[in-house]
Amino acid sequence: MTTIVDLLPEFLEHLEDERQLQPQTVRVYHLDLLQIHESVGGKSFAKITLVDIRDFMRAMKRDGWKVTTIRRKLHALSTFYEFQILNGIVSDNLSRHAQRLAPKRRRKVHRKLLTADEWRRFATTPADTIRDTVAWGLLAWLGIRSSELRGIRVQDIELESQTIVIAEGKGGNQRRLPLPPTLIDDVKKLMWERQPDDYLLRGKEGEYWSKNPYYNAFNEHLERCRLEPHITPHWLRHTVASNLAGQMHVFELREWLGHISTRTTELYVHTSPGSLQDLMGNHPLVHKD
Repeated sequence: MTTIVDLLPEFLEHLEDERQLQPQTVRVYHLDLLQIHESVGGKSFAKITLVDIRDFMRAMKRDGWKVTTIRRKLHALSTFYEFQILNGIVSDNLSRHAQRLAPKRRRKVHRKLLTADEWRRFATTPADTIRDTVAWGLLAWLGIRSSELRGIRVQDIELESQTIVIAEGKGGNQRRLPLPPTLIDDVKKLMWERQPDDYLLRGKEGEYWSKNPYYNAFNEHLERCRLEPHITPHWLRHTVASNLAGQMHVFELREWLGHISTRTTELYVHTSPGSLQDLMGNHPLVHKD
């Protein structure tokens, strides 16, 4: 008899090595599937029925689990099923049939893009320090992740080619992006004050710019720009991605954004290919109203 628990090690290895999910995400998959294993009484995975899955859903509803949590657990089970179908353990993904009966997620309307005026105000409003000028400029021009921004070291800046090497927060790879021309002089000033292995954008103690001080500085800049306080760095990333999508091929945009899957990038792509080499000259922030 082969149970969910018996099949878990290979599945978790697949999530870590092939899908390159973060350890915390893999741990959530693990715990969700262990809970399902217990719910079906440890029976053979191949003998789990649609009734078993529906009973598990009803139990979660009865126990007051949030809709998002129930749907997440069903997604974990569905992913597990798909992997076992490829391995020949089962032939059908029963969880997909159960998902039709899952509680519907309440749709929340969130504005995740800045308007052209908001975007330009964020990029052009003077900051308090050279560090902040460079930080907010890189966010607005390149749409990199906050973790990537704070992880930039002096040695990642290549002034001769006017490029910057980004250590990706997802996937463990690196990518090279053009250095925005309006930031080059300020980047040079920061570099002159630091060693090659130093962080370019340092915190008050001269070390890594930790999360809370970073977000405090970001929110202070929003106030300085007279922008809504609920805007997040990730909204800037979405804004940049959406505006650059029409200027390059989906594979170029995927490289620019550091996406692991092209399917994520395709959410932004609407029109024809462009050229990475000419992108800084054609960047939406270059053109003035």
